[in-house]
Amino acid sequence: MNIFATPAGTKAPPSTIQPTASKEERMQQTALTTARAQAKKLCDLYKREPFGWDLLQKELSLQTIPASKLDYPTLLGFLQSWVNAAPSRQQKEALRLAEELALREKRTYTAVDIKLPNGLDFKPQQKKAIGALLDVLYNKNLSGSLVPLGTGKGKSWIAAGLALWLQKHDPAKFCNFLGLFPPILIITKKSVVLDFRETLKKLGLESVGLAVDVWSYNEVFSAKNRNFFKEEVVNIFGQDTKVIRFNLPAIAAPKLIILDECQEIKKEKSKRTKYLDAFLQFPEINWVFTSATPAVTVWDTMFMTLAMRLQYGARPLTRETFPEFARTLTLGADPRQANAAALERWGAAIGDRFVKPPGDPQKVKALNKVKLFEITDPVNKAMLKNAMKNYLEALERTGRSIDPQGQVMVAFMVMARAAELATVDTWVADAIEAHKKGYAPVIAIRFTETLKELVMKLCESEYFKANKLTKEKISLIWGGNREIKPEDLLPETKAAEIAAKMGMWILDNPDEARKPKAEDIGITKEEFRAFHKGIKYTSERIFREMTKDAFAARNEKLREMKLHNQNQKERHENVQDFLNGATEFCIYTLSSGGTGISLDHRYQYTRPRSVMSTLTYFSEEFAQALGRCVRLTTLTDTVQMIYVPEGTLLSDHMAPKLARKLRSIDAIGSSNIDFAGELEIAIRKKQEAQKLTVEDLQAHESSGVIEVEEEEDDDEEESQVA
Repeated sequence: MNIFATPAGTKAPPSTIQPTASKEERMQQTALTTARAQAKKLCDLYKREPFGWDLLQKELSLQTIPASKLDYPTLLGFLQSWVNAAPSRQQKEALRLAEELALREKRTYTAVDIKLPNGLDFKPQQKKAIGALLDVLYNKNLSGSLVPLGTGKGKSWIAAGLALWLQKHDPAKFCNFLGLFPPILIITKKSVVLDFRETLKKLGLESVGLAVDVWSYNEVFSAKNRNFFKEEVVNIFGQDTKVIRFNLPAIAAPKLIILDECQEIKKEKSKRTKYLDAFLQFPEINWVFTSATPAVTVWDTMFMTLAMRLQYGARPLTRETFPEFARTLTLGADPRQANAAALERWGAAIGDRFVKPPGDPQKVKALNKVKLFEITDPVNKAMLKNAMKNYLEALERTGRSIDPQGQVMVAFMVMARAAELATVDTWVADAIEAHKKGYAPVIAIRFTETLKELVMKLCESEYFKANKLTKEKISLIWGGNREIKPEDLLPETKAAEIAAKMGMWILDNPDEARKPKAEDIGITKEEFRAFHKGIKYTSERIFREMTKDAFAARNEKLREMKLHNQNQKERHENVQDFLNGATEFCIYTLSSGGTGISLDHRYQYTRPRSVMSTLTYFSEEFAQALGRCVRLTTLTDTVQMIYVPEGTLLSDHMAPKLARKLRSIDAIGSSNIDFAGELEIAIRKKQEAQKLTVEDLQAHESSGVIEVEEEEDDDEEESQVA
């Protein structure tokens, strides 16, 4: 019996299916292929180490199992039937999804009434979301829920409102701190932890920091918490795999975990995902996920799906049955690829767990547009011209082949960096002009070097000097970076020696898909760190074409202006100062200020905002650049401009596409924009430059944008044990 062959009465494998095959036939073949792969893994595992029906029940989500002993012939017979039934299982799931979609269209939401102190109140949409969460988690006893509301809709208030209601109605469970993990644990981006805690206190929650607390994602596996977890090696389908387990009993774990900006856990091999995965061993924990774009692919939803204990067939999904479920949603396509329609079906699959009440009317809007500008400074022009030349050469070198070293993307980001630095003079002039007209300029940039240059040039401007404006009038949201001093660097001979050793190691280890570590080349970790500091220091100086003395003088000036480090508290204070009008300019990097932070015009006594953004290339960057100044609390319309240098590859091939995307900005977050990739295609195909039309250059209205992923530092680890 060969369970991996095509069963009698079914179509040929996908490789032999004609292009005219129907969607139903393609889905049937996909279901069979996925099931066969699963069955083969189980057979291979049984040959290495026989197992019983219990493991099979877990892996395949079986409702019942026989009482007889499981031997290999019995396993083969059972798996043959299970594989043959795969199309039927998929068809049933597809019908269920269609029913769920129809029900969601008819769903109604009931607002919950929660009294807040100091005359505060929730918006209608927030009240309905809180009411739906209470119904899903505590009336219907479902394990998790997703709240996919957009930028500025008050997701932190919804989380706080849910926690407040639980504290008031079940204080014994949700106000009782045992000294380890809080009963209600909210996890979010590091940049908004302090703001979130302030929201909890403002809304009247008890024992903030004890019974309810806000942590960053990386805090979960920080030194203070690491002892509460342990690493185990388990055998999954014959492979030894590292997993993280919670080291304490269930009573010590949180009762409710709220993952704000939950796109942070979509990478299954990231450290934060592995540690949070440890809590899935306790089915009594409830989960709430909030984000406007929690996923781009169906595969991104795996953690949420497992935490929600979603049924597939008769039992909750497992990591082993998730691939078959995912293929059902994608109609046979690769579940790791962006697929908006499949995500819509996933939303239907989770049923009432998908909480998205109708939005409230918004009184203000954003006006988004592209601004072309001419680079007049000859140094900047030469720098960008050289970067574009290097990018084109990288494309020429790689041709149409796979680019494993990422040469093209590296060259592209160097070009993007040069373009951004070349925009500084225009931003400075436009920011000063906006300030003269009574606006508070907000400049969104990608690179920290650009921020430093902007601050220095603003402070050196005649306008700042004449109006006695200083750096203290500029809010900076960037995290900063540690200053590298000449005394931190290795002697040039030592650096050259280490570089040679690294090169030899790479040549001697062609199969290693990583860079050498200190121990690989026989140097200390201190020398290794100093070497990499030297690379960063020297590459920055060479990129800016500065002499050693000039670069050292520039760094001294940055030190005097305190333009190096910024901690979490300082970043929070800068945000608050800008909101309250203590500062009148704001510059932020997309990585530090792009998610969860509000910079809008919310008080009458402060200035309305004028947003100036670096050129955006990917979906998430639209939200990071254009999502900070249009919030629920915003009082005035906001003009938001994305700057593109004229007469460049960027203006010839990207600006028109960017301008047309701005016409439908509210849908951008789920559209998987990749202008960097599109530029590469355009150059390779030698497409002609496109011209911006009059309509392209007009401002296009939106009510804000949806919010998507922003990366934080996180060590990626391989799950396989060497």
